[in-house]
Amino acid sequence: MEITVGEQPGNITLGPVLFNWKPETWRDFYFRVADEAPVTAVYLGETVCSKRAVLFEPYYRAVAERLSAGGKTVVFSRSPLSLWSRAREAGRRDADRPARAAWAVQRLLAARW
Repeated sequence: MEITVGEQPGNITLGPVLFNWKPETWRDFYFRVADEAPVTAVYLGETVCSKRAVLFEPYYRAVAERLSAGGKTVVFSRSPLSLWSRAREAGRRDADRPARAAWAVQRLLAARW
């Protein structure tokens, strides 16, 4: 296979951060991704431990907006196994009504705060 300099790569997706970073470090990482990384889609969310998700909640909106402004497709994800009954119930609700979940994400990305 021959690669030409300047050739555009295919679509690249960045999965969610799996490390236990401080929320500000997590936010700053995604800000750099928005501004500098040649990726087309970015998955956001806490997929390792649902208890850590609340630490990042203050930054989800700003990170999603920055990624979207940088031309990235933003996909929200969460842990498939949750220890919190509230999170399990939210997962069931969203799984039962995928249109509602998609609508919520569209509203989040389209809204101007």
